[in-house]
Amino acid sequence: MRITLKDQSIKSFEEWEKHIPKHHWKKGRSAYSLAYFMMKKNGADCLYKVVGDIIGENVSFTEATVEDNVPFDNYPNGTKRDLVLTGRTDSGKNVFVTVEAKVCESFGAKTSSAYQKAKLTKEENPDSKRKARIEELVALLFNDKPAESIDVGYQLLYSTAATLKGPEVKKLPKGTHRVMLVLIFKTEFLTPKCADKNCKDFGKFMGMIKAKEATRNGTTFFKTTIKGKPIVFAYQTVDATQW
Repeated sequence: MRITLKDQSIKSFEEWEKHIPKHHWKKGRSAYSLAYFMMKKNGADCLYKVVGDIIGENVSFTEATVEDNVPFDNYPNGTKRDLVLTGRTDSGKNVFVTVEAKVCESFGAKTSSAYQKAKLTKEENPDSKRKARIEELVALLFNDKPAESIDVGYQLLYSTAATLKGPEVKKLPKGTHRVMLVLIFKTEFLTPKCADKNCKDFGKFMGMIKAKEATRNGTTFFKTTIKGKPIVFAYQTVDATQW
């Protein structure tokens, strides 16, 4: 599997570190933990198993792009995914995986709050597209529900949209498996309050998009179809306390 960051091939933890801003690079935080996981803890093997369990057959990844900017709608500026993986299953089907790495970071402000802020911005700047963008995301995921009623982290919405659109952006064929994986690294900075909040927010979101829970080989995941596109989610905790 080839790992790249800013179009540079990454072959070590130290090379990964060189491309991350210093204020984001701290032991026990998410950027550091993801790099350590992938380069020093055989993280790829863990991802092979988790994604393979989700899909139901063995998976081989060919590319892993760190901080990959993925467009999720028709507006400028996409969303930077912590890690994007592409590969194939043993049967030859393509796989597209987005990874959101967290320690104690939340899924952002509630969508309802982000929408209220976007409306104020629109009043001050009529050219702002933020309000329309949120409305379109809400329509994509929740059909006729008003944006004011969506009380889960806004990041969950655009991360899901990026996972849905990603195969199209990467010019992958129809039938590509879409997987959104949240990795929670358990370090000294992960408090019980943070862990509980993120877990509840994720669980609530799964219920809102009518994702059905399933388990295979000990891996729990959630399946749904959005606008005709199947997508699978998983929420995994990685014990990094001894790293």
